[in-house]
Amino acid sequence: MIKLEICLIKLNLKNDGTIMKSEILDHERMNRPGQRFYKILAESALRAVKLCQPLRVPSTGYERWKELQLNFDAREMLEG
Repeated sequence: MIKLEICLIKLNLKNDGTIMKSEILDHERMNRPGQRFYKILAESALRAVKLCQPLRVPSTGYERWKELQLNFDAREMLEG
């Protein structure tokens, strides 16, 4: 049985919603033994975010949303 995981991704955005920087917050975990599913989840989540840019962002309040953390839950991705 595959243990379902949550992957955290941090984004730094430009004011037009394009990504300046993205990172998987637990990147070290990807190369540990037994973490193949987590690595696939993390890489898939990062690709999905990049494909969606520019992200739809508010026209105001840039200082509040210029840095985001997204939580990808494998249960939601597989059950969706």
